[in-house]
Amino acid sequence: NSFTDICIQNDGKILAVTSQNNNRNPGCDDPFEYTIHVCRFDSNGTIDNAFGNEGIRTIRFGYHFKCVSNTKIAIRPDSKILIMHKESELISKVFCLSADGEIDSTFGINGSINIKTLSDECAPIEIAVQNEKYFVILTNQYLNTELKPFLSRYDMDGHIDTSFGIQGKQYLSIDDYNNLGTHLTIQSNNKIVLCGTTLNTRKVIFIARYTFEGILDSSWNNTGILSNISEDTDSIKYKLVDDYSIVSDEQDRIILSGTYQKGAENYLFIEKYLSNGEHNIQFGLNGRTTTQISKNINQYELVIDKDNDFIILGNSIENSSKITFFRLNQ
Repeated sequence: NSFTDICIQNDGKILAVTSQNNNRNPGCDDPFEYTIHVCRFDSNGTIDNAFGNEGIRTIRFGYHFKCVSNTKIAIRPDSKILIMHKESELISKVFCLSADGEIDSTFGINGSINIKTLSDECAPIEIAVQNEKYFVILTNQYLNTELKPFLSRYDMDGHIDTSFGIQGKQYLSIDDYNNLGTHLTIQSNNKIVLCGTTLNTRKVIFIARYTFEGILDSSWNNTGILSNISEDTDSIKYKLVDDYSIVSDEQDRIILSGTYQKGAENYLFIEKYLSNGEHNIQFGLNGRTTTQISKNINQYELVIDKDNDFIILGNSIENSSKITFFRLNQ
């Protein structure tokens, strides 16, 4: 199994989430029993045995014909836990847990809400808490014939917030190609930052920022969109891997991390941007730092802990699938 998301609780403890499809029911035509596992670690990386069963809270959903996938996690200001996963090709679910991992039946209907989509590729892919009132979900939806990132905002009871964007939703269109949103974060000023890729002749990573109300923020790179992080440039020859993440620090600087392939090796990269979209050239080498890692390790998620260090979640497949944590100072 692979952890698919990571977050920091208000007390500095680390939550990581994964999903599992197993135990086929011999009495039916190939259904799966699927479960979600939430694991909690102390800030020093040791398992927190006070949480769930020896540090793991397992949630069982019974037998289904579709495999649960794309499980994401976020922490509310009241320490409750939001978990989002894709239940089928057309339905995703968000449910709420208490800080100790118990289902919160006051959220939605018996602790969960359903999000319906038009196709499998339009399923929600990220969830982020904006403040004590709202959380935001990132999906990709078709605009004419091209996929574009869509943001939607919900109140903490699970209802769509129609004051956001256009009737609760907002989309981003950069060009005439597919623009795929991949990650989402919220800044301390409640601005919404998303990153993704534009699939043109080469893969280009973009970073866009929205105001609290859901309008492109012109104070970020003058247009609200920064789109100049690409593979196979003149200065660096590499292939971007689709596993990258974005966070914001206490000074509203944007940190982008991910992995890229150069030859037979994988490298972890971290880039830092100022709050106006300029590269923070005092960080690393002209705003970027790279670390060579095993070619069998990919980075999945990035968070900033209470000491302002970077914690990066990855997975290693050297011999068998294993969870990997990196901790780097700023």
